[in-house]
Amino acid sequence: MKRSLLGVIILVVAASGLWGTVPVQISEEFFNEEIVMFYLSDFNLESPQRNPLIFEYYIGNRNYPCVFPEPVNISLEFNFKARIRSIGWTDFRSVATVTLRPFEIKGPCRISNQIISTDFSNFNIPYDCPEDAGIALPYVELNGGFADVDKSAMSELSNTILATGQLPAGMYSFHVKVINESTLQTSEITKTLRIVSPTSLELISPGSVTESISDFEGIYNRFPMFQWESESCVSCSYAIRICEYIPGIHSSTYDAIMDESILPFPDDGGYYSVGNNITILNYDPSVAGKDLEFGKYYVWQVKKSFETSGGGQDMKSEIFSFFVEDPSGLQSTRKIINPVEELLKELIGQDRYETLKAGLLQGYNLSGAITLNGRTITAEELKIIIDGIGNESYQIQNVYVE
Repeated sequence: MKRSLLGVIILVVAASGLWGTVPVQISEEFFNEEIVMFYLSDFNLESPQRNPLIFEYYIGNRNYPCVFPEPVNISLEFNFKARIRSIGWTDFRSVATVTLRPFEIKGPCRISNQIISTDFSNFNIPYDCPEDAGIALPYVELNGGFADVDKSAMSELSNTILATGQLPAGMYSFHVKVINESTLQTSEITKTLRIVSPTSLELISPGSVTESISDFEGIYNRFPMFQWESESCVSCSYAIRICEYIPGIHSSTYDAIMDESILPFPDDGGYYSVGNNITILNYDPSVAGKDLEFGKYYVWQVKKSFETSGGGQDMKSEIFSFFVEDPSGLQSTRKIINPVEELLKELIGQDRYETLKAGLLQGYNLSGAITLNGRTITAEELKIIIDGIGNESYQIQNVYVE
């Protein structure tokens, strides 16, 4: 009877040691899904410490104290694979697998892409416990491991990166698996990141790129649909800027787009946000912006914003221009009235102006900006000055001709 009881006690003690082992789990702490472009300098499996943080995982069990009742032996496997159609990888292809031999952890720890390396001397897994928790070393003591790299795949990927300076567009999968060596319990997590090459941004309508005001494309709608195209990118945001082009004031569409805008309005010097992955705007001044007017000229540009491994980045489209035709046909001839020219006539008189145009100024057209004491002014401000001269509020002291 005593022997049987002793045997039962030994069995219970042994089983208690087995089931008392901490069930280690892996959970996601962070994963940056906003990055859509990675540059060559920010992606390195040999020296990952300076890589941008893509993911960070917690290994442990939050139901246990920060220092485990007893150490746990685990092994860890990390696999990186990709599907890149531009280089013929129509299915996911394993690029590198890193395996750590069984090692002991005394508490929860964290692992991130800034730690995982094909060079095991670079591995440095930190414990997640405070310094006074009772763990002598701040880092897990590893037992080495091995890396299985598909040299052909790595070479193809490296050549593409070298040619473009960035990771090619595609799907990139990160898989981490933890094995409890005592219980053979496994815990794993997989995350897939979509990388795009947001380098294209083309305007569609209204208008087109123009060299001169006579090339401005006419439209009859004062509430046009602005449309552009680019590759699909969920986390890419778009914004638009629309400005009036004033003949005689603006010498180029660039000058106009840098001048006061009608969208956004009031002008804050920036672009009106359209939203993420949206490539169309139905112009509605009741929601935002000023009314487009018949007989006037306009320019517009789109800005695309996205996250890269080096931080936020913007790219701007070319500038499109258009003319709002009067559907009644009264302004369809597009007689271009230069406000500065009209003001000049008012200042010196119609007869004197016509004489100059037929003589010294023959063949010349007014263009460029108006400046007052080195500051660019508008035609409206010039009109105030001319009115002041007319009513003798101002007096001309000197006149210089350039």
